[in-house]
Amino acid sequence: MHDAILCSGAGLPATAVVTQPFRKLATQTAANLGVSGFEVMFIDHPVWTRKDDWIEATAKDVADRLIPVLFKT
Repeated sequence: MHDAILCSGAGLPATAVVTQPFRKLATQTAANLGVSGFEVMFIDHPVWTRKDDWIEATAKDVADRLIPVLFKT
């Protein structure tokens, strides 16, 4: 979160991908760093126990959602 927020503040397109249990922590971290509206991508938890097809589908979904966030299309 911190790195993504710093990069974004420096003018670089950035966000973070966080699993659902850390939603509140990510939101609070952004607020603590003064960017309450910072856009974060949330995915299901856990990641490490998932099969390859789930990982591929989730990566595609996140990539599709990231393009408009990072490049404001």
